[in-house]
Amino acid sequence: VKQYGEAHKELNYKQVYLLEQCVVWQRLSVHLGWQCDNVRASYDEIPKATQDEVFSGAKAFVKENKGRYECGGYIYSGEGQELGQFWAKLNVGNAKLQKTSSNTSITNGNGNYSVAGAIYGVFSDKDCTKQLATLTTDENGNTDVVEVKAGTVYIKELSAPAGYKVDKTVYSLKIEAGKTATLNVSDTPKVTDTLIELFKIDMETQKDNPQGNASLAGAEFTWKYYAGFYTKDNLPAEATRTWVTKTIAETDSYGTTHYITKLADAYKVSGDSFYMQDGKAVFPLGTLTVEETKAPNGYLLDGAYMQAGDKSEQIKGLYVTQITEDGDLAVLSGSNQFSVSDKVIRGGVKIQKRDLETGDTKPQGSATLKDTAFDIISLKDNAVLVEGKLYKKNEVVKTIRTDIEGVASTSA
Repeated sequence: VKQYGEAHKELNYKQVYLLEQCVVWQRLSVHLGWQCDNVRASYDEIPKATQDEVFSGAKAFVKENKGRYECGGYIYSGEGQELGQFWAKLNVGNAKLQKTSSNTSITNGNGNYSVAGAIYGVFSDKDCTKQLATLTTDENGNTDVVEVKAGTVYIKELSAPAGYKVDKTVYSLKIEAGKTATLNVSDTPKVTDTLIELFKIDMETQKDNPQGNASLAGAEFTWKYYAGFYTKDNLPAEATRTWVTKTIAETDSYGTTHYITKLADAYKVSGDSFYMQDGKAVFPLGTLTVEETKAPNGYLLDGAYMQAGDKSEQIKGLYVTQITEDGDLAVLSGSNQFSVSDKVIRGGVKIQKRDLETGDTKPQGSATLKDTAFDIISLKDNAVLVEGKLYKKNEVVKTIRTDIEGVASTSA
């Protein structure tokens, strides 16, 4: 009635008051059984059409706002006419939610993560069995408002957006009548802390012992991460982050030395900062590549290949893998341990026999330069592989003999 009076200035305050009284008595008649639920003012005082509009509007307002107001009142009885005092106050407010990422260094600029589409339930009980409303986030992490009764409501995530884990926390939110309360929450992005380990080995021996004066330490690998899902054929020209690491000698609990590299500070040569979550280096959802870009001393880069421990496939050049969603986890496709084989650099020996007096390559008289034997002895601390056999330091690895021209040689 007050709203109607404000919108119809042709009614004076006395007429508005009279209409209010009529509405009160009509409602009291319904609730108290007075059987006078059509109480009206004189049509000379207020036209019938106006009263019809006000009373039908009042009934519609009650129907539309059922439960939105806390109502009460008193009826005072004594000598003479009874006196009633009644009140109604708004008993609802609004709830909304604003979602962010708990780790923006992972998610910013990465299209595999989105705060849009998260679904939250609004409940009246802490056990979340009586749902009142649903909130859904937009691309900015905001939701529309929902109207609920003043007091405390409980909010729980029912479905996480793309790239994020479901937040299982039950949040409480205090709602004040006539006000909007906002719940600020953050979701944890899905990542994997499974890092690829590369073990450097000799291609010929298939062991992690270098030959001769060569070394398996110091091999360099270039790693590139792309914030998207790609194959070798459609990789972008620029990576999101790039790192270079090197192999380092490490001794295991059995006393065996391995030459290892992975994405960690101990192996890092250069590049961007690592992705971190909960104090660990991690990979976000996306694509990862790795390739050997510098062979260690004494080895050739050409022909190098990677091989998973239980696979026969030889991966030459660039290796491409993806980090994808699997339920509430992020998983690394393929193996996380590879051996990387390099071929040792080899040389040959050539000896020319000469006559000591003449210095010529032709013998004097009936003498001959043929069939002079030369032993080739390894002076290397590490064993060397010659014609399929390993030879230790000070062992004869091969004996060569001169031909008719006085030349003795090995293959290169």
